[in-house]
Amino acid sequence: MKIVGLSGSHSRPSKSHDVLELIAKRAAERLGGEARCFDMIDAGPQLGRTFTRASARFEHVEMWQAVLDCDLLVVGGPVYKGSYTGLFKHFFDLFDRESLVGKLVLLSALGGSQQHALMIEHQLRPLFGFFSAHTLPKGLFFTSEAVIGTDPVRLTEAALAEVDAALGMVPLPAGRSLSSAVEIRGR
Repeated sequence: MKIVGLSGSHSRPSKSHDVLELIAKRAAERLGGEARCFDMIDAGPQLGRTFTRASARFEHVEMWQAVLDCDLLVVGGPVYKGSYTGLFKHFFDLFDRESLVGKLVLLSALGGSQQHALMIEHQLRPLFGFFSAHTLPKGLFFTSEAVIGTDPVRLTEAALAEVDAALGMVPLPAGRSLSSAVEIRGR
């Protein structure tokens, strides 16, 4: 299974990117497969000056193709003023409406307080609904209290249980089941 993580983070180091990467790696281990993660730094500031796919730089095309080719897309990042970052939205503005039909998407976010938890339902889910992607019913919202350490970033047992519950909603081919991995380290 090809798993791609895409973070709306535009800074490094980034706790939200590290959490997204941890979720993607856990998905790869639990579901079987490989995880590859990107953030808005990978796209570079040129993404904001890209108005058509035809004028895109190589790194943008590489990221778009990874999203199109993956079996599971894990998206997330920091909650910025109640929503995802502008570059994250612009990245998806350049997709054709039909390009993500049926794509499995796991929604996640890291916010400063529970006040931001609805960002998943009011911002991320409608974005991917527009593309007719198949968002998993369970989104993952965490605050800093769920994050342990910085190198490597880890999640609390309760947060890991939430990740595993979301991954349990990924449809698997007949005869396959989730692996029983217990912990994934950050980068």
